[in-house]
Amino acid sequence: MQTIMPEELYELVSTLALQLLQTRNGNLLSFSLMFSLYTASRAFRAVRYGLNRAYNEDEDMNMIKVVILSVLFMMVISFMIIFVLAFLVFGEMISLALVEWLNLDIKLFYFIRYLRYPIGLAGMIVVFSA
Repeated sequence: MQTIMPEELYELVSTLALQLLQTRNGNLLSFSLMFSLYTASRAFRAVRYGLNRAYNEDEDMNMIKVVILSVLFMMVISFMIIFVLAFLVFGEMISLALVEWLNLDIKLFYFIRYLRYPIGLAGMIVVFSA
């Protein structure tokens, strides 16, 4: 990195990076989570604004309601992504545990196992196209 950055900028960036790596701060994690949620909600508002302009619609909600809705939608989309990814990664273990715990037929486990990828793909398509 030092070869492509000016010396003053490299010193600043390297100092900040070392400081971040050496100190563990929970406030920084919560701040970065809130900042990323805010940024994503701004992107959602920009898409909403663009769609309103494309369809020649006037915004009929007040700004506070739009901000709350955009943050809520981004949280829902984030949880859906986490759920679908968890289903893809841990779906086999979860389905096997449910089959054993509820004394269900093992065929249900195999059915869920084979449908895990199509369901995950369909879930991702729904999440990213919504």
